[in-house]
Amino acid sequence: MQTESKFRNLFLIRTGIGVFLFLSILSYCVNGLIISDSTPKEALILAFVGLLFLVYVSIDLFKVSSLKIMEKGIEKTSLIFRTKQYIPYSTILSI
Repeated sequence: MQTESKFRNLFLIRTGIGVFLFLSILSYCVNGLIISDSTPKEALILAFVGLLFLVYVSIDLFKVSSLKIMEKGIEKTSLIFRTKQYIPYSTILSI
């Protein structure tokens, strides 16, 4: 018998909103750098700080994985790169 973890819809919605905010702020920053007359420097600095914060928070997104519990071990699949790692129960020494 196999048991597989599933991602909640709320997690996927939050991730989608984060990507949308990242792209929006990035386009605002690039537009502010290209057309510097219409964008105040304070707003551009605030946008860059927000962009750096989103990059810092999104680093943890690479650590998110799905687990599949099997009879002889656990299969861990990365969300972003879809890499698989198999962990046999015999190698687990403690919890």
